[in-house]
Amino acid sequence: MKNVDFGQIIGNSYFLTLSAGAYKFCPKKHDEHFDSVSTYDMIRIQEHILGTKNFNNIYQQYCADINQSGNITASDVSEIRKLVLRNIDSFKIPSWLVFPVITPPTNTKNCIDVNLSPGEHRFIDFRGVKIGDVNNLISSEDDRILIPNPNDSLEFIIVNRQFKAGDTVIVDFFSKNFNNILGYQYT
Repeated sequence: MKNVDFGQIIGNSYFLTLSAGAYKFCPKKHDEHFDSVSTYDMIRIQEHILGTKNFNNIYQQYCADINQSGNITASDVSEIRKLVLRNIDSFKIPSWLVFPVITPPTNTKNCIDVNLSPGEHRFIDFRGVKIGDVNNLISSEDDRILIPNPNDSLEFIIVNRQFKAGDTVIVDFFSKNFNNILGYQYT
């Protein structure tokens, strides 16, 4: 097997000029684990575990299986919670799974062996999914990044109260436009 250095990059495609022979392609992608992983992802995983709202595709299951046990459990939710709260900086696995697009999809092998004949051209398609990103914020099939509409802002109503220094204060708040929100996180 020959190692491959990636050649010309156009968009999300890599074009290589290779001589005939056997090659092993093992793409990898790395970035911060906490990018695009949020409380919403934890809620979606909990819904899936409870059976109240199952995932739409196998890729979400790969994203939710944080410990790569083959099952989605409360342990996976716990790991995301630690990451979101910044109690940990990363998961114990790479931040992305990248694997060949085959039917049915599988994350058990991220490499593909290719034997090229002289003059042969081959297209190889890989899919990357961000670990923990079950709402496909950046793991979508068409590589779109979903950005919320600024007109969809959530406005809180807080009753104005007076208190003195040293008082313990509990602030109740509510919203008149609390629509289509499954969870809320702030610091």
